[in-house]
Formats: sequence, C-alpha cells, structure tokens
Amino acid sequence: MLLNTRTRLLLLFVFLVFLLTTANSFYSYYISKEKIIEAEASNLQDLIQSVATAGIDSWINTRLSYLEMLAADPLLESLDQEEPVTLLLSSWQVILDVTEDVFFLYAGDLDDNIQFLPPGELPSDYTVFDRPWYMAGMDNAGVPTWIGPYTEAVTGEQVVSIVKTFPPAEDNPQGVMAVDVSLECLQNILASIALPPGAELSLFDQENNLIAASVKNPAYEEIWMEMDQYKGGFMEVEGMDALFVASKSINETPWTLALFVPRQHFFSSILPLRFSGMVVGMIALLLAILIIYFMFRNVAGKTEKLVSYFQEAVGEKFSPRMVIEDQDEFMVLNKGFNQVINDRETAESRFAFLFANAPVGIFYSNPAGEIETVNDEFARIYGYQDAEEFNKEISSMYQLYVDRNDREILIRILRKEEVVKDFVVEHKNKDGNNLWISINALLKSGKNGKIAIEGFVLDVTRRVEGEKELRTTANTDELTGLWNRRGWQLFVHKVVSQEKEYGKYHLLICDLDRFKRVNDAYGHGIGDMVLKNVATLMRQSLRQSDIIARIGGEEFAVLLSTENLQQACKLAERVRQTIANTPTIIENQAVEVTISIGVSAVSNGDDMKAAFQRADRALYKAKKKGRNVVCVAESPEADHRVEANDD
Repeated sequence: MLLNTRTRLLLLFVFLVFLLTTANSFYSYYISKEKIIEAEASNLQDLIQSVATAGIDSWINTRLSYLEMLAADPLLESLDQEEPVTLLLSSWQVILDVTEDVFFLYAGDLDDNIQFLPPGELPSDYTVFDRPWYMAGMDNAGVPTWIGPYTEAVTGEQVVSIVKTFPPAEDNPQGVMAVDVSLECLQNILASIALPPGAELSLFDQENNLIAASVKNPAYEEIWMEMDQYKGGFMEVEGMDALFVASKSINETPWTLALFVPRQHFFSSILPLRFSGMVVGMIALLLAILIIYFMFRNVAGKTEKLVSYFQEAVGEKFSPRMVIEDQDEFMVLNKGFNQVINDRETAESRFAFLFANAPVGIFYSNPAGEIETVNDEFARIYGYQDAEEFNKEISSMYQLYVDRNDREILIRILRKEEVVKDFVVEHKNKDGNNLWISINALLKSGKNGKIAIEGFVLDVTRRVEGEKELRTTANTDELTGLWNRRGWQLFVHKVVSQEKEYGKYHLLICDLDRFKRVNDAYGHGIGDMVLKNVATLMRQSLRQSDIIARIGGEEFAVLLSTENLQQACKLAERVRQTIANTPTIIENQAVEVTISIGVSAVSNGDDMKAAFQRADRALYKAKKKGRNVVCVAESPEADHRVEANDD
C-alpha cells in the first residue's frame, strides 16, 4: 500500500520528533552536568581555600615564627665554643617544652660543627654537608625553606623540616638552623574537615610526594603524581571513576593542598535525565498522532506555566516542585531547573554548616566597626556562650579592642592591601581580661556597593605569652635578675645602633676581687647571696637609664648613657665605693668584697666589640694596680695604633 504524501510527511515529522525529543533529553542532561561541574568546582575551590586559610596557613606561620626567632640567635655563630652552646641549647629546650609538634632542633656551620636537641647518637660517617636540610638551607640563603619528608639521621623518623641560614643577612651565611616538625597536627587538621562521601584532602610537596592526608590510606596519591600542573575542576581518570579536583598552593611553602571528590556524589540526581528522554521519545513514536495533537494544544499552556514558575523563583519563599507532570521536554526543563535550585541551596547549606562548625571565629562587619554577624566559635573566644549572647552585649568591633588605634591601623591596611593576614592585636573578653587575637580578613564590595569586612580570628594568647616568656628566660640571669650576656649584647646592640652618632655612651667592665676566696671560705650558697647583693648595690648606685648585666661568674658589664668621660668615671667610682663600704650581712656575719672597674668610651665609628676589648684591658690594668680601683681605657685612636704596630 502506497503511502500518500501527507502520511509520509507525518511519519517523517514523527521520526523527527522522536529524534529531537531524545536529543533534547541528552542535551538537558549535559547542560545540567556542565552547570553542576561549574558550580561544584567553585564550591570545592572555596572549601579548599577556607581549609588552607583557616587551618594550614596559621599552622605554617606559627612554625615559621619559631624558625625566624631561632635563626636570629647570635649564639649560632659560636657552635664550636662550649659556653655559647650551653646557652643555645638551654634556649632551644624552652622551645621543645612550650610547643607540641616541634620535636627536633639542630644547626650546623661551615666547619661541620653541629648541635641538636633532643640528644642522640649520630652515624659515624655523619657530616652536615650532605644532609638535605643543610643543602636546602645553603641553596636558599636568607630565605625560610620547607623540605621533606625525609628520614632524619638521629631519630630515624620521616620528618618535614624548616630551615634558614644564619646570621639573618643573606650574604655570607655561617650555617643553617633547622626545625623538625611533627605532621600529626596537619593530619588532624585535614581529618577534622567535613567532606563529601569518598572525598579526600591531601597535602603534597614540590616533588608531588604525599605529606599528610585526611584518611589513613589515601586512594589518589598516584593520580596526583601523574598530573602535570593540573589547575582543578572535573577530570576523567583511566581505570577509575571520574573526579572533581581542587588545589591550592600553601603560602610560604612549596606545598600544594589537593581535594579529590568522586563524581557520583554530584551526578546521581541527574542520571535519570538520560533515560527519561528515551521514554518520552518511544511514547512519541507509538502514539505519534496523539502526541502531535496534544503537543500543539498544550504547548502554549505549559510554556505559560513554566514562565510563571520561573518568575516565582525570584521570590524569597520559593519552594522547588514539579509544575509539569507530563513526561516531555517541559518536565525535563522543570526537573533540571529544580536541580539547579537544589544545588544552590545545598551550597548555601554547606556554607552555613562551615560557618556554624568552623574551628575558628568567623565575623562579618563594616569599616565603621558595626558587626553584622559572628559564629558561635567567635563568641566563645571572647567568653560568651554563643553568638546570641554575644550580639546582646557587643554591637561594634571597637568594643573588643584594648587600644582603638589598633583597629584604625587594621582598616588602613585593608583599604590599601584589601587583605590582612595574622594581624596580632590585644583584645579584651567578656570578663574584662586581655587576650591576644590573630585577625585574618579581607575587604569586599557587595552588589549594593557597600563595603564589607569578612574574616576569622584565632586566640593566640598562649603563643604570644610563650614567646614573651621564651625571650625573658633566654635573656635574663636567673640568680641576679640582671640581663645575661646574650640579652645584654642584643639589647645594647639595639640601643646603640638606634643612635645615629656614637660618643653618647661609656662602657664599664667590673669584676669582683678574689671572689673565689669567698666561695672557698663560705660556700657557693653564700657566694650567690653576695652576688645578688652586689647586683642590688649596682642598681642603687646607677641610674635607671643605665643597662646592667652579669656577663660571667663574678663579672658585670654596664652601658652608661653619658657623653662625658668624667661623669662616667664618677659613676664607676660610686659603684666601687658602695660595694667596698657595704658588706653582705648573713646571719650576723659581714662578708666584705671589693670590685675592680675598667672604663671605655663607645666612640664615633667604633663598635661594641672594640669598646669591650678596651674596657677589658682597663680592668686588667686595675687588677695589676692592686684591685679595688677604677681605670680608664686608652682612646680608640691609641687602640688603632696598637693594631697597626701588631701588623
């Protein structure tokens, strides 16, 4: 039976409808897929940015601050001398005592001298020159460098190290200071992040070696090692399910943080779209005439219904639902639109979860200090039970500052740089007690043109107080309470270097006469009491502006802020007479001591080392004259003549 032209056209049209309907379903699926890929790539990048900024950057900055402080220690330049090394290891031990994940400290110089804590046995063929930490430090002179993981020779542990050359100047380094850090804290940070099912967070070094991961047995380490500078997004992996990948370089390190999420977590909801179109196409093929008839009759009504539904989505109380029940392309559009809305709500829900459960205090405010919102952790940092209680009492960020000028400084930095990291200021909590806060924030412009500040805070009180205690312990003589040699040298160098002209200071080197006889006659306990009394008498005899230190067993040094040599000698004589005329009374027994003093000017163009040597020679002259006298050093010009004669 021959088909007439109208029938043939009708069958052709039905076949085209079948093809177009099927193609439309697949097209809708891939459009939804691309939107999901784009949205999820953005969400994952936000998540990994939050993890890096809130947890890892703070961890990195704290460990770098330890290294910077240790590498600046001038005692590192005397690794082969017994007394400086004893002081050096003492200050290192404080670091090990007050930190949780720093477990090994060591330094090596150009002469292959090495000092380390805790103590252990070195291999017989050990030399600092072939150690990874030493080579990395010398290759990057003056710059803090992260290396590892590698096997430490003393502990046998797999470690990550931070290294820096010393002294701090980049030219002519004298050696390398290194700090070994436990990765347990990093492991805990990654493991504490709420991730989608099957997702993994991993931290890699510059060689793509795994440093830490959020799970014990990471599955994607080999995939990362095969990737060539991958920027993140959606990728197909041979022999495995496809993945979403996001990555973030960690500031101040050559490390990269990577996030891997299996695609089934995001695509399962839209997979039915591929099959629904085929069903619609088969119905169109079997019921061709009816479908064509109803299509022309209902298409206008369905279009109007979807347009109304799309307009409704702009409102605040919109709830995704199916307004098109028929199995056709309109239903697919309805379902795909709902999926996009649900994905947006999921992203907002995930952000709300992170905001509520983040281990840091998150805040939103404006430059004027008005607080828009804070999370519960922010409120708890300041002693409040939750954000609700905090908002009842605090409305402005200025209420938290001990010094309002600190807030003004923060705003100026934000207006200039648009971002601030680890801005440490002193705040006060609910009870009025002071605490130290690290602020990380950025300046943003909203859609309405208003400028907003958003960021997070960390309570770093323990860190700041620990650093203060560390500096005090390392620089103070325990017996007398005076500066010790190390603290005195650092402080005096700072004071003198701030003066553009020398000649405003004089140096006294003082030594108790025959003090060994006191220890032999009365014992070291009485000798310590005599030293404490001498320190007290020196404070009473000198002015508040003068800097006093105990630089040896019975040896003291004083920096006098005097421009006149006669005045310096007068002060030195006052010290000598006071000590000679004021015995130490112990159990109704007077212990008498005398002191010899050498005086030297700190002259223009001079340095403290030369002045110290002149004062020391003057002290030696005082000893030869019979002790209990004050002698003045020769002028710096005479000192230069002696050096010329020696040459």
